[in-house]
Amino acid sequence: MESAPTVAEIEGDDEATVFVGSLDGFVYALAAGDGSERWRHRLQDQVDASPTVADGTVYVGSLDGYVHALDADDGDRQWRTETNGVVNSSPAVTGAVDGDSAEPGQLYVGSVDGRLYALSADDGDESWHFDTAGKVYSSPAVANGTVYVGSEDGNVYAVTGRTTPTTTGGEGGGGLLPTPGFGVFGTLVALGLGGWGLLRRNGSDDAEK
Repeated sequence: MESAPTVAEIEGDDEATVFVGSLDGFVYALAAGDGSERWRHRLQDQVDASPTVADGTVYVGSLDGYVHALDADDGDRQWRTETNGVVNSSPAVTGAVDGDSAEPGQLYVGSVDGRLYALSADDGDESWHFDTAGKVYSSPAVANGTVYVGSEDGNVYAVTGRTTPTTTGGEGGGGLLPTPGFGVFGTLVALGLGGWGLLRRNGSDDAEK
């Protein structure tokens, strides 16, 4: 297994559940106390990504190129959305996952097709995507309305706004594979609806517009 387990409490259950993907193409839900299987759901290819659990739904990517949403209680599929490449990235979910909410949930995930996707967490519809210049294996991190993600092009991107940012820039070194945190080594390219700024390796805060 390459997928890291995710532990979550499901409403109505007495104990936590462990969710994990497997090279056999299944997503498993196991009782945290004794490891007994609660359910399994077969995808079309192996699962290297780690599941994300939010509001009773398990979100996970697969080498089949899809992002899947499964009911955390029984494993039934709620939706799936296709990307144009393998999905090794673990989704980040923000907001309320409820179609009637004033602020519906958003899911952010990278794909080997080089894109960062923003999807509706409720039904999987694509809100926007942002193209990097390399494959995106890393998992996004979200803070204060900004989505941070690394790309194999050597850049860490900071993307803001609910419509697609279209400006790219910045030069990086080697490809970035891990999940981004907030101590950044290398080039940080910050993009938004108002343009982008480039924070250089030497720590200079001068920006190019």
